[in-house]
Amino acid sequence: MKWIFVFALFFACAPAVRPASQFPAKIQGGLVPGDTRVAAPQRLLDDLAQFNHDSIELVFRVCLRTDGRPAFITLASPLGLPREVADLYVDKIRGWTFQPYSVTGHAIEGCDDAIFRQGRNAKDAMGEMAGRPHVSVLVAMVVDPRLRRDPHLDVKASAEVAREMQEHKLEAVDASFLVCYDPTGLADEVRLVGPPETSPGIIAMFQGWVGTRRQAQPMIVEGVPVRSCSVRTYHVVAS
Repeated sequence: MKWIFVFALFFACAPAVRPASQFPAKIQGGLVPGDTRVAAPQRLLDDLAQFNHDSIELVFRVCLRTDGRPAFITLASPLGLPREVADLYVDKIRGWTFQPYSVTGHAIEGCDDAIFRQGRNAKDAMGEMAGRPHVSVLVAMVVDPRLRRDPHLDVKASAEVAREMQEHKLEAVDASFLVCYDPTGLADEVRLVGPPETSPGIIAMFQGWVGTRRQAQPMIVEGVPVRSCSVRTYHVVAS
């Protein structure tokens, strides 16, 4: 029952998100208003009742092609949601109508989150977009043949996390995170991608980047700074 463990963990380790900055939003487009209700699967309602939770937030990352069609839709949280439950929502989102994302009138490939807040006593939930569109950035990795990883993604654990790792006799841990930067280049969201059993201490360490970590240069599209996100696998070392 791995799903049960992850379901419970989700409520304690939600993504860290900083309120939208005052920097003007430059990416236009997204969901066209329409019927976005999805009937709740009985399995999801049963688990809400079992864990005595009033509601759960389901988040799916939706990336659009330049013609407005979804390029891919992936579960963002909670990690470990049963495949058949996640697939039901993904199929429904594919039927929604979207306008292509654009910057200064030029269509771009962009992403945003579709969110469902399902109540335990509700038969369905209306999906809505988070309204935080971004450009997805592919990160080039420089793998060291000897280490078999990119040493630039090595991160030294905080003292608290290092103690935790040493107690479990772990010298290093790999974990993947989605990290987003606002148009000014300041981190505004950090979300665990996997593995779901990543310790809360490591998650909190990376979520501490929100509002404090800054990238060298903001992402520029059509001469305009925009919000951007990338997924990277970090190698956390205890010492």
